[in-house]
Amino acid sequence: DTQTRLARVQELVLGIETRPDNEVLGELFRLFHTIKGEAGFLQRADVVTAVHGTEGLLDELRTGTRVWDRSLADRLLADRDSVSDLLFPKGRKSGAPADTQEILRIPAAKIDALVAQVGELLVALESEGTQASPGVRKLSRGLQQSALRLRTEPLKGLLGQIHRGARDLAQDLGKSVEITLFGEGLELDRDLAARLEEPLMHLVRNALDHGLEAPALRRARGKDIEGRLKVGAVRRGNRIEIEVSDDGGGLDAPKIWAKAVKMGLTSGPPPEAASEVYPWIFHPGFSTAEGLSTVSGRGVGMDIVSRMVREARGRLDVQSEPGQGTKVSLSFPLSTAVLEGLVVRVATRRFIVPVHSARESLIVSEGSLQTVVPGAFVYTLRGTPLDVFSLGEVLDGRASPTRPSWGVVLETTGGSQRLMLVDEVEAKREVVIRSLGILFEGLRGVSAATVLGGGRLALVLDVDQLVELAGAAQ
Repeated sequence: DTQTRLARVQELVLGIETRPDNEVLGELFRLFHTIKGEAGFLQRADVVTAVHGTEGLLDELRTGTRVWDRSLADRLLADRDSVSDLLFPKGRKSGAPADTQEILRIPAAKIDALVAQVGELLVALESEGTQASPGVRKLSRGLQQSALRLRTEPLKGLLGQIHRGARDLAQDLGKSVEITLFGEGLELDRDLAARLEEPLMHLVRNALDHGLEAPALRRARGKDIEGRLKVGAVRRGNRIEIEVSDDGGGLDAPKIWAKAVKMGLTSGPPPEAASEVYPWIFHPGFSTAEGLSTVSGRGVGMDIVSRMVREARGRLDVQSEPGQGTKVSLSFPLSTAVLEGLVVRVATRRFIVPVHSARESLIVSEGSLQTVVPGAFVYTLRGTPLDVFSLGEVLDGRASPTRPSWGVVLETTGGSQRLMLVDEVEAKREVVIRSLGILFEGLRGVSAATVLGGGRLALVLDVDQLVELAGAAQ
């Protein structure tokens, strides 16, 4: 219970650092008062002494006899850490609320097996010819959701840790920073959440040390002297995207390229697109810092970020505007055992299009495709022209259908739309997805596999990669 209260203290203090609130001050007072009472009951005089002064300070603040200033946030956080060190010498790092219920440690493989079996049950109930009452179907869906939640946890705990670390580092660097968190309620696989802490902290350190300018320089550039750092997550389709962005000076593409050339990593003139230069910052030992500091400069942190993303089969994207700031996005597939998708057919093969990536399906009549250049077609849907590609052609060079066929309007995570031609859209189904395994992890355009009725194998399409492949083929 005390761990939970200390985590709540940190959350509240970080929330009112610049905007004190009497209600929150009252809750802080009650939290410390309760900790003091419990410590006294357990005869922990050291904790009682440590909390007594904090309790008095909060009492003065909530009654108005003392005026709030930002330095008091430092005092409250330091007092919170002191109490945590006294009670939990090895546990001060975590800012996540502790679960007050009994914790059972279960091997992840057993949870995965349970999730898969529940998914199979759900798909079986949805199969043609299976008779099940609405009540049984409802209970099965509830069981599925409960099983899936065994492997996930809210991002609130992880982002709370990042918030505290960013705040303390900004103070050490002498920079005034407004830190904004978003997506705290999103659920993420527990293993992935644990692996994300170090890479996220490196991205935050890089943004604070290299990205955000010093107050004097920001003033000279006409910016607010208080920098802005945003850290959070958004769900895009069946992927979750972790973002770290700042409103600093942005990446210096010419400087990055010059450093890469100096290190012998590349040669020649820089590419026209700055986005082709940015990936060099993730190369081991790469740094454009003029010297070493206690925060950065050795070219290790960003390599850690890149390696973690690769190991988790994620995607890494960097967007930057000179003088405006930088955003680094880490995208990972959601660990969901059951996927809702459209079953489409190309010749005798079946594929699954995730419904979150399919806007609609339609019959494409003969002659409705307009030729832009030889081999490239456009289809006009309610006045909007859509680039067209054939799934069969992208996968194995099969010619685009000239007779009437089916089309599926796809939408990428970036919001762009394409029309994909297939021979037939057969049905909308919930399927249990299976990993492709290590041998096929480099296969582009597909993300998983599933087994349909009758034992037929179907590949689950990765729409973003498929659209990229189609563009390259055209």
